[in-house]
Parts: sequence; structure tokens; C-alpha cells
Amino acid sequence: MTELRFKGIPCNFVGSFKVGDNLVYNASTLCALAEANENGALNKMIVLQAGAILEAALSQIIYRAQNYNREGVPNISEIDRLEIENKKVDKFNSIIDVLRKYSVLDALDSIYDDLHTIRKYRNKIHIQDQIAIEGVSANEGEGGFNG
Repeated sequence: MTELRFKGIPCNFVGSFKVGDNLVYNASTLCALAEANENGALNKMIVLQAGAILEAALSQIIYRAQNYNREGVPNISEIDRLEIENKKVDKFNSIIDVLRKYSVLDALDSIYDDLHTIRKYRNKIHIQDQIAIEGVSANEGEGGFNG
């Protein structure tokens, strides 16, 4: 089995206590899934869980920009924060695109493309939808989630 590595992340970007609480709970669930993942059998559930955590965490950056007018938001200029404040951003795709437009995560090399890849894999959970991911078969047993 693959060795698990952990990284502590300060949660000062979270604006809603309940979302922060849910992030911690779901991160624990993700770790349990990863520990129990024999031969990739839980890969699909791990991708779903990781995608949900990322979407919630990244949405909190926008939530802070929209709701914390006095404190401001690190890495977002006040001009950009004011522009973000009135945007309706509720889908993972839109969240990533807004963060890219305002260069919020630029310090993390190629993060936006990586986030879109994770989003596509997360969306592949909907087995009734044809999700086009280059090099990945539509048959889930032929790459993608299993092995």
C-alpha cells in the first residue's frame, strides 16, 4: 500500500465555521478511505471526497472576499475583492475560473489546470454523463479510477 503523507494547512481562509468544521470531518473521512484503499477499489470515492473538500475550501476564499469587508482577504487586492463581492460563484468550475482571473493561487505552479483536472474526475462520478478526459476511457474499469 502507498505510504500516506500528511500536511497541515492553516484554516484562516475559512469564513464559515460550519464549513470549516465540515472540512475537518471530511478530511478525516478522506484519510480513512485512503488507508482502507486496497488495490484502488476506493479510488472513485477518494476522488469524490477530495473534489468535494477542494470545492468547499476554495469557495471559502470567495466567501471571505464577499463577506469580510473590513478584514480584507490576503492575496486579493481591495479592487479585486470589490469586483468578486458581487459575483455569483457556486460551481467548482466557476470558483476555479474566478480564482484564476484574480491570480489568487498563482504562487502554486499550474494549480488551475490541476484543479480543473480534479473537477473533471470528480464529475466523472456521475456515471450517466460522458465526461471527456484526454487519455481516460469511458469504461471505468479501463483506467481512470481503477489502477
